[in-house]
Amino acid sequence: MTTRIAYVFLLAVVVVSVGLAQTAGSEKPTLLQDKGLQLGVQIGGLIGDNEQPKEMKIIRLDNLTVQLFETFSPRVFLDYGLMNHVRGQVGASFGKIVGRYYSTNLVPIDYRFMVIPWYVKGFSPYAYLGVGGLHYDVSVGTSRKSAGVETTGWVAYMPGGLGFVSQISDRLALDFNLGYNFIFSDDVNGHRAGTNDSYYSGHFGVRLPLASKTAAERQQEELQKQAAAEEQQRKAAEMKVAEDKQRKELEAKKAAEEQRLKEQEAQKALEAQKALEAQKAQEVKKPAEPVVLKPEQPKEAKKEIVFEPVYFETGSSKLAPSEQAKLDAAAKTMQENPDVKVEVSGNTDITGSRSLNEKLSFARANVVKNHLIRKGVSGKRLTTKGYAFDKPAAPNTTVEGRQLNRRTESEVVK
Repeated sequence: MTTRIAYVFLLAVVVVSVGLAQTAGSEKPTLLQDKGLQLGVQIGGLIGDNEQPKEMKIIRLDNLTVQLFETFSPRVFLDYGLMNHVRGQVGASFGKIVGRYYSTNLVPIDYRFMVIPWYVKGFSPYAYLGVGGLHYDVSVGTSRKSAGVETTGWVAYMPGGLGFVSQISDRLALDFNLGYNFIFSDDVNGHRAGTNDSYYSGHFGVRLPLASKTAAERQQEELQKQAAAEEQQRKAAEMKVAEDKQRKELEAKKAAEEQRLKEQEAQKALEAQKALEAQKAQEVKKPAEPVVLKPEQPKEAKKEIVFEPVYFETGSSKLAPSEQAKLDAAAKTMQENPDVKVEVSGNTDITGSRSLNEKLSFARANVVKNHLIRKGVSGKRLTTKGYAFDKPAAPNTTVEGRQLNRRTESEVVK
């Protein structure tokens, strides 16, 4: 009756373990897939499979019960991944195998290779095979002891068997295995019959990772990093769209301002033409009265000369078509005022190093100078200077401000 209760209890533990592990799902790596170091603690029992005289054979169920429950065998092991579907395991245990006429204490220490055909959290089966050393200490009656038997010592043995791992959480799994252990000796049960001794083993316990993070936790961390990177890319894209919108608005404002200045200049030219025509008409009416031009008129004409700033793209000294129109108007004004000399100053925003911006500002000033020369202005009337970002027209903290700072300015000099 006691044996049946024990069997039912063991079966219930296995069924409940598999059921709990199935609820964990399989969307993350199992513990067996984690190549980090793992610790296992198990309990179980040992049953001898040794040759004996006929009268020494185990033939009664009560003797089997003794072997199952009086040969208690705890086992501990360290386990780590070697390659995909293969793990290595170093373990040690102790226990006892008993027969009707002998009792042997065992301390097996072994290294095992585990092969896992597939990974499922609820049920990951495996097969194992290993080699190790076995320390035994046999107690046997004198009448049953064979001559020459060593009652204690170390011998080699080979464990092999089947098992499965049932995972409960990302850091805890149940491990159950049954095995057969072949001993390279015939002395373990105190009786020699020309056949090596062996024993059956069964163990059930838990395994848990010793590393700070399991494969599942590392996978979750990678997913979080990926999500953060995607969010950062999304924000960068939104910022770029906003900057493009601001740039287009700035360009529209600049175009509107240029149009307004052109209309203002055209209006001034029309008014000057009308005034000149009125003056000529007055001279025709009064031929006897000489018209004396005031000496201040040339100065007043110089004061009225205003050149529009010429703007450039970031890092460029190339003239845009809209900016060339400004310089065409400036060339015409200088041709109408042959005594005027002009200084062309190049400026930049704060993008890039000082040396780079000094060269860029001077290049922009020379581009303007060369364009005016091509339009008929004498190079002797033009001087150039490069101020880099030392004379900003607006703060460099905004896109609009940096756009206004990428410019050349032309000023009348004596």
